[in-house]
Amino acid sequence: ISEKQLISLCNHYSNIVVKGVINSKLVDGTYNFLSKYYKNYDFYISTGTPQNEIFYILSKINLSQFFKGVYGSPTTKDNHVKEILSKYKYKINEVVFIGDALSDLQAAKSNNITFIARHTMSDELKNQKYLIANFNNFNEYLNSLKF
Repeated sequence: ISEKQLISLCNHYSNIVVKGVINSKLVDGTYNFLSKYYKNYDFYISTGTPQNEIFYILSKINLSQFFKGVYGSPTTKDNHVKEILSKYKYKINEVVFIGDALSDLQAAKSNNITFIARHTMSDELKNQKYLIANFNNFNEYLNSLKF
């Protein structure tokens, strides 16, 4: 296929994915946790989703106001965390990375920060020290952890 056709197909695929994400259900408790605690904690997003797409998605699902920073591809999650730690002068014991992908775990490990896995089918994540299913009562859970 031509380069023009490839770009058109990639754009079409991207639109399907973005629409699917926008129409998907949030993990239980996410909105309540974010809206209640965004003034107490600094929330960031580190994702493999392209930067422009994640901004669009967050605006469409009314979550963008809860995040101090949003980081997408092409930059890696490892570099997102490095930048956040450096830019905002956080100590590593002040930061947790909550994720549901192996790349999230790897970004946390490479930056020596605590990782909280959201339960998925991944064996590597099922065996993590800190594991959650959703964000119901998450603040209580977070306060109970000993890092």
